[in-house]
Amino acid sequence: MKSEFKPKSALKGFIIPNEIADNTSLKKAEMIDAYCNHSSALLLDRKMTARQIIHTVDMLNTVATSLIVRLEKAAMLKEEKYRRICIPEELLELAGIPKGAPLEISADEGEIYITIAEDEEDLQETLPAFLRELFEACELDFGALRELLESEEPVQE
Repeated sequence: MKSEFKPKSALKGFIIPNEIADNTSLKKAEMIDAYCNHSSALLLDRKMTARQIIHTVDMLNTVATSLIVRLEKAAMLKEEKYRRICIPEELLELAGIPKGAPLEISADEGEIYITIAEDEEDLQETLPAFLRELFEACELDFGALRELLESEEPVQE
């Protein structure tokens, strides 16, 4: 179940509307586990039945799938703005650039310079393995994804 609401300020946090809380066991919970990062929060009744745990895992799978699809669509839109060129592996090898290394390309007075990018986040190491494999299978351009990660703009649904 997906619900939307604008958080109302309270003394120590925000109020969860009754129409959302009524659909959960959180109102009656003795202890609630909270999992948070900088942009989301997950509240779980510590005492859940096996059936409730299975429903929660199913809900998390649905949410994760929709977020991955949203990220993929945003990266594909960003990718459409990219112009791709293929640099022959032989040229990269002659320049001492490993295959698959992040590249930095610049031009000056009619000359093009291709070097290994420095201080750039390596998405191959940063992304969880299942996301990396999914994006590779979708042939998603990691340059577009990197640009999205650096932009700090909200990704639209």
